[in-house]
Amino acid sequence: MSFNIAQPRCRIVMQCFQLVDGTKKRLAQGPKQGDRPHRPLKRSLGKRACNRAWGQNIAELALTLPMVVVAIFATVEFGRAWQAYQAAKMAALDGAYTAAMYQNTGAGTLQISRRLLRANLIPLAFGVQAFDNDQAYQARVTTMFRPAFAGLNVNVFGNNIQIIPNAFPISYESTRFYSVM
Repeated sequence: MSFNIAQPRCRIVMQCFQLVDGTKKRLAQGPKQGDRPHRPLKRSLGKRACNRAWGQNIAELALTLPMVVVAIFATVEFGRAWQAYQAAKMAALDGAYTAAMYQNTGAGTLQISRRLLRANLIPLAFGVQAFDNDQAYQARVTTMFRPAFAGLNVNVFGNNIQIIPNAFPISYESTRFYSVM
């Protein structure tokens, strides 16, 4: 079996464009000197080829869009949960620090409540406890984080499966020691 090198194995289709002024130019030929650039108005390949490409684009969009939307919402929800954790952590650290500085558990508890209110978190339990002869103070904070799509259920073969919980607790403990120099 021999191949003729001069004869191409596949045919290359040249796309033609109908320009605004009614003339046609091939894409393979570049603009000639003196030609002003024209904006293509429509393709003359036929509607069938364009509709196939349009249908493929819609099918790809239908397959990828739900995954992209879920990824975006998951990223946002993870960020919100991380912010709630950091706010609870800072409230506990600040409460223990304030209690150790003033050697007063009431001042530490008040500081925790201020921090939680500033962060718009719903406190379940918080407080400061003194131990080791008032040389150390431990602050505990427990809050509830409610996701944006809380309580999302999916019905699978008649059984409701909860995908996202209604709320989940976030807890943090911090201990500060008071030392006299």
